[in-house]
Amino acid sequence: MVNETSSMSSPASSGPVDAFLVFRVASVWLAVPAEQVEEIGEQPDVTRVPLVPDHIPGVMNLRGHAVPLLDLDAFLGLGRATPQAEAAEELGGSFRRVAVAAAGGMTVGLLCDQVRGVVEVARDQQQRPEVVKGERMAEFALAEVRQEGAILVVLDLERLLQAARVQR
Repeated sequence: MVNETSSMSSPASSGPVDAFLVFRVASVWLAVPAEQVEEIGEQPDVTRVPLVPDHIPGVMNLRGHAVPLLDLDAFLGLGRATPQAEAAEELGGSFRRVAVAAAGGMTVGLLCDQVRGVVEVARDQQQRPEVVKGERMAEFALAEVRQEGAILVVLDLERLLQAARVQR
């Protein structure tokens, strides 16, 4: 259950809409389908796990269950937040959060620098991704949405989690 909402919204449209959780990692605004997000919380204490890739900083305890954390910045190669992105934190939203999401039979905690909340976006506003930072992120971009002067990249969460998982 997503427990944060946003004032960010799409212009009215008579067509179908999709709900997305919008969050920032480094200087990039990302979105995943809201129905795949189970909850949002403060960034937890991390238990390090040896011999895992850098994009998995460890696991967190979620009501007695070990949930792996995914650092999208490291996995997608987004780079550090720009001064403009840091200044954008003053505009609202929750900072330094983890979004617990599930797709493809996997549950992970996505580390977020800022969470804006759930936004409804008309399907006719979801465009083919063109402004995607880096080849790695382009692999997982389903669409882009222009809102309030920002570009949101909608991610294929199931595909991303499959690619990021640790192989045994």
